Amino acid sequence: MNQTILVEERLITMSNYIREKQKATVKELADEYGITVVTVRSDLEKLEKRGQIRRVYGGAMSVMYLSHEGSFSARSVENLDHKMRIAQAAAEIIKDGSNIIIDAGTTTFEIAKRIKHKRNLHVVTNSLPVANELSMNPNIKITIIGGSLSPVNLCMVGPSSLFALENIRVNQAFIGTWGIDIDAGFTCSDSSEAEMRRKAISCAKETIIVADHSKFTRVSLFSFAAAEEIDTLITDTMISTETGQMLQQKGLNIITI
Repeated sequence: MNQTILVEERLITMSNYIREKQKATVKELADEYGITVVTVRSDLEKLEKRGQIRRVYGGAMSVMYLSHEGSFSARSVENLDHKMRIAQAAAEIIKDGSNIIIDAGTTTFEIAKRIKHKRNLHVVTNSLPVANELSMNPNIKITIIGGSLSPVNLCMVGPSSLFALENIRVNQAFIGTWGIDIDAGFTCSDSSEAEMRRKAISCAKETIIVADHSKFTRVSLFSFAAAEEIDTLITDTMISTETGQMLQQKGLNIITI
């Protein structure tokens, strides 16, 4: 059989495999198809040029899986009632005079809407919607972390963003997440955003994850924290009792709203 046909057949099956699995590592694909890592990377480059997959660090993700996150405006109305209650609970534990980090995301954006009455806050954020929401409040000082724009969460990421956080120390960091899993911890689909979240966590005395029930049992490609690294999780009452107990056993304080 013509070698070109063999390669094309492999590309088709590899694209289907990634679409069905939603994501795959280079090693996994090499084992699945009995080819070298170098060949896998070459195949992934071809598939990305065709718009069938997106290469990420260590592997690839289905474009259909990535599009599930949708636009910021579309995601902002998903489970909005839960997000609003979670955000209100988060706002209530922010004290006047605090220095805080507010991460990018739709639930963290809701927090920004609910702290305008606070006094003498200093908010550090890489989120354009959060910065814009707080920009007209004279009681809140805003430090915007610069960098390259990530379109999924309308936030700034990259080496310059990480460098900007080097000397930042805050009382609390409020962090969003795409997925929560007992074993995988807290995950998201963008490696740069994962790096930013890891750095933000390292800057804070206390880290609070805000996430509604839809984030549970979902696992994305990049882990940015284990349960043991987070102080508090604020979520809604639709979290299962078993999941809550397992997370608490890892030392995580859970507030359900």
